[in-house]
Amino acid sequence: MKYIINESYIFAYLKFFMSIINLKEFFLTIFLVVSVNKIYSQQTMSPVDEDFEGNVQLTTSDVSNSDFINGIRWVSCVGDEASTISVVSDPYDSSVSNNVLKYEDSGGYYSQIRYETEKKMDLSSLNKFIVKVYIPSETSVGTSSGGRDYPSLSFRLQNRDLGDPWNYEKAIHKNLEYDKWQWVEFDFKQEFGTSVTGNTDFDRIVIQFNYEANNDSVIGYLDDLIASEGGDFQTPESMEPLGDDFEGDVNVNGSDDSGTWSHTGNDKDSTFYPSNEGIRYMPGGGSDNELVKLNVVTDPTDSSNKVLLYEDTGNYYAQMRYQTSKKMNLSTKNKFTVRAYVPSALSSGSSSGGKTYPVLSFRLQNRDIGSPWNSEKAIHKEIEFDQWNTVEFDFEMQFGEGITTNYDFNQIVIQFNMEANSDSVVGYLDDITVSEGSNAIPSQPSTQAPNPGYSPSDVLSVWSSRYQDGYAFDNFSFGQSSSNGNTFNPNWNQSSTTLSKFDGVNEDLMRFTNLTYQGHNFSPSLDITEFDYIHLDIWAKENGSLEFYLLDDTSPELKQKIDVIGQQWNTIKLKLCDFDIYDKSLNKSAVREFKWENSGGTIPPSIFYVANVIFYKDSSIVCTGTQADQEPNVLADNPSISSDNVVSIFGDSYESLDWSGAFNTFSWNSGSIIIPYNLSDNSGNQLIKFKDINYGAVALEATSQNNGTNQNFTGMTHMVMDIWSKNGDSFQFVFFDNDTSGSEQTSVLSVGESETWKRIIVPLSNFHSSPLERELSLGTVSGFKFERVSTNSNIELMYIDNWFLTNDSTLGLNSLETFKFSIYPNPVNEIMTLENANCSEVEIYNLIGKKIKSVTVVNNNINLGELNKGIYFIKAGDNVLKFLKK
Repeated sequence: MKYIINESYIFAYLKFFMSIINLKEFFLTIFLVVSVNKIYSQQTMSPVDEDFEGNVQLTTSDVSNSDFINGIRWVSCVGDEASTISVVSDPYDSSVSNNVLKYEDSGGYYSQIRYETEKKMDLSSLNKFIVKVYIPSETSVGTSSGGRDYPSLSFRLQNRDLGDPWNYEKAIHKNLEYDKWQWVEFDFKQEFGTSVTGNTDFDRIVIQFNYEANNDSVIGYLDDLIASEGGDFQTPESMEPLGDDFEGDVNVNGSDDSGTWSHTGNDKDSTFYPSNEGIRYMPGGGSDNELVKLNVVTDPTDSSNKVLLYEDTGNYYAQMRYQTSKKMNLSTKNKFTVRAYVPSALSSGSSSGGKTYPVLSFRLQNRDIGSPWNSEKAIHKEIEFDQWNTVEFDFEMQFGEGITTNYDFNQIVIQFNMEANSDSVVGYLDDITVSEGSNAIPSQPSTQAPNPGYSPSDVLSVWSSRYQDGYAFDNFSFGQSSSNGNTFNPNWNQSSTTLSKFDGVNEDLMRFTNLTYQGHNFSPSLDITEFDYIHLDIWAKENGSLEFYLLDDTSPELKQKIDVIGQQWNTIKLKLCDFDIYDKSLNKSAVREFKWENSGGTIPPSIFYVANVIFYKDSSIVCTGTQADQEPNVLADNPSISSDNVVSIFGDSYESLDWSGAFNTFSWNSGSIIIPYNLSDNSGNQLIKFKDINYGAVALEATSQNNGTNQNFTGMTHMVMDIWSKNGDSFQFVFFDNDTSGSEQTSVLSVGESETWKRIIVPLSNFHSSPLERELSLGTVSGFKFERVSTNSNIELMYIDNWFLTNDSTLGLNSLETFKFSIYPNPVNEIMTLENANCSEVEIYNLIGKKIKSVTVVNNNINLGELNKGIYFIKAGDNVLKFLKK
């Protein structure tokens, strides 16, 4: 507790001074300020001892809003965490009258009980837990779990506000003896240092007998839990990170010169250089969608120098990994500097994750945990094409003690051009060095948010200390509702995002970290009919942007983008009428949820705080209204192919699939609009309308005509679309089939022209052109996905008329424009066939962008028999494809 102030003393002083001078209102004001400060100082609490002799609050994990006694409660769990608890007389010591806690695990896979505190724990002083334990051998089934012998007891410090608290926990496991009372110590200060003593996120201890991830039953007893001060932090065995100039021995774990490579994930037997305290490089992880090609090669700009080649062929999470043989000691050396080179000719796409290419990312991770990305520390840097860039990743400056006192990291994931995209890129790394970083930038505000200054009669406050009854929530625990039915931190199955109440300067703040998406539920829904604006005050650690949604009772979701400047309070005022779109207006009488989201086009601050969330009236507001979306003034020309050679997906030119209710049916459409659309000329002609496409899907659902969820397109060779686009967008098109192995079957379609119909042809061979991808299963197509190519290429507005597959050998499409050329077979031994190349000669390039040769095209074929084995690029006109020579 920060303030030790007794109200009786305050009243005594007030009475004395007011007997001398008449300043009653002044002193009452002082008293109120002190009282408020005292309230805000009590956002944390010390852990509480428990001997189970008095009143003990026992509850279960499926009960919301259970009370606390003396600031704590004991929680048994359900489901695969199932356990039961009860307070009983000590069955093993009848000489004294003593109550103990009985723990029964009947075989739950993650069986556990929980000691939970009413507020976050202040572990700066009391950080060692001592407890008496008894486990009768006759109640314990099994002998070990996870390589650890029974009997055992585990204490896991967690933050219950997280959706996945186990990914961020601090855990200690202790081996015990059967059939005796014994004292057991869990010294979190000694084990984890300031990552515990300086952390005020923890409000739960998960307690487990005989570990987890087993179905062994056990009964155990606890008594006399005591919190005390721990011992000095013991630095674990570790090593300082090492630099590398790639001139000596380098282990890239399985790459070779034949164009193929292996990956072994976290292969602990793989060699480190040097062997005792060394490093190695891994080309991806345990799945194909992380794979890259790694090799030490000659510097393409300096033949006397060796560098590391990184090649991403378009895998969705492509990455390499710098791994250390021991955990890294980053207390002093925590800034990584590296030289990086990216040839523009070998980079596809333009941006991803809100970053413009080229980009280099360093992500500090602990490879020993199941989902290391959830607790990583990541820095992304934009660099320049076609030159060597010196790039610094200063983790101390960015994350402070979260880095310098953390001994969990033993891996850096390195990525060119971000992740969660299918763009290919070739990059080079050289001269990794490690040095001391700079002082950390502040991660929380030091001042109170500005006073909004609105009249209370003009305000509906959802979250603000400036107004009476200014908070719409009184329960801040994850997944639990407030007494009024609202939920501050709902369980939306989100990962990594942390939302919590934070003790700011004389006010409560919302604190967000690692935002993916998070929000708040209102039950009943908010009625904001009489209000014109929503006011938000946001303090951010660094510059960033995010999307804020007001969700009513119908789709699509309505949002606005928010940009914030780091290290200051940002006052955001959003017009409610600006949430409206032409297809839908916000239902202001039924706002059921807020959502904060890191969508594809934004990079939010790593940490940000929200103070005032207020709806307010403003009679001067000017709403311009939403304009009707532009639409084509004519239909696309009818294709001339015989219906015998066509399977029509959509359109009036052929008998098409029955699409009643089948648009936008997947749950992850992220606000995108894909709908059947009737032209406003009342002609009855129907198109498919696409708007604000981040990603959206069209599912082949069971209807009377489709006769099932999959379609058989076997024998078809090309896909044809008539597309009208407002901006001539490019987009990524994906086939879904029933083969879930490997990557999605994707091709990028470029409309090119705006506000006119363009007919494009896509050879179906484009959907399995990469040597790393499986072939599309045309017999079991279940749906399609439309997705933006990059964060800067949203499909703002687009229509499709005729959409079909065909096997017309002549295409019968002389008036049609082909999309791009394709090649087969790939991989190739000698003869390669080109489709739609429209040229008499093609050029062959190696991986570093050097032209190898020109090859004459004869009857749409080229001879590549003279090429050595490896990966190459073929260029026909302005189009480039990659291929593998066997």
